[in-house]
Amino acid sequence: MSRLIRKISALAILLGTASAYAATTQIQVLSATVKDQKIAGATVILQKNGTQSVGTTSDERGSADMPIDVANDSGTLLIVKKAGYSDLVVKCPCGGAQLCIEPRDEKP
Repeated sequence: MSRLIRKISALAILLGTASAYAATTQIQVLSATVKDQKIAGATVILQKNGTQSVGTTSDERGSADMPIDVANDSGTLLIVKKAGYSDLVVKCPCGGAQLCIEPRDEKP
């Protein structure tokens, strides 16, 4: 019996992972000044009035996985922040977007 429960639990975990993956979209953060340069470590936030913001950090490929239902809602804003770069605010739908952020001019 416990062997059957373990198999069912493993299947439930796999199905949960698959459904979570299917419900996300990838947003890519790139440099606005260097062609094809991916920006890692950028904070990517989806913000919709009346709901809790959803946020993550872009990985070494500049990619951030976000919930597709929130990213494709026209009432959502996408905010990208990174130290040394200008903040970017975009009105959604933004699922699958490639967004470019620009370095800030740092004055001595």
